[in-house]
Amino acid sequence: MPPHLATDTDTDGTIHTRTRRDLEFNLGTFNVPTIAGLLAIFLLVWNGSNSRATMDAQTQLRLDSIERDRTSARQNYESRMRDIEAVTSSIPNVVYRVAVVEQGVAATNGRLDRLSDSVGGVRESVSDVGAKIQILTDRLEGILPLRKTELLQEAPPRELR
Repeated sequence: MPPHLATDTDTDGTIHTRTRRDLEFNLGTFNVPTIAGLLAIFLLVWNGSNSRATMDAQTQLRLDSIERDRTSARQNYESRMRDIEAVTSSIPNVVYRVAVVEQGVAATNGRLDRLSDSVGGVRESVSDVGAKIQILTDRLEGILPLRKTELLQEAPPRELR
């Protein structure tokens, strides 16, 4: 058989003669779906890698945004901590002042207690003096009953100052 012809036999035994061109066309029709499939797979893989690159870029943008927010939050936190430290730096001084005031109040209470005791003693002394004056007055009235009324009538009343 010449080199440009090819033969096929069907299942029923029929022999078909084809030219090499027919054979090449049949091989081309067989390879077109294979090539299309390979091309589709290549496009899917390429699209997936592009999607991944896009996702990586979006993820990087999100990470950069999160980092900026974290840096800003940290600066705010540090600023608030400096403000708190400035306010609380005087607390030891306040504690000392409160302790001094408490000691002063305790000393004042002690002085007031001593003063109260002294006033109680003065009150008792005045009460004793009053009792003694009353006794002397009673004795004098017994001795000079008329003289008292005469003195009261003669002397004008004095105003108390």
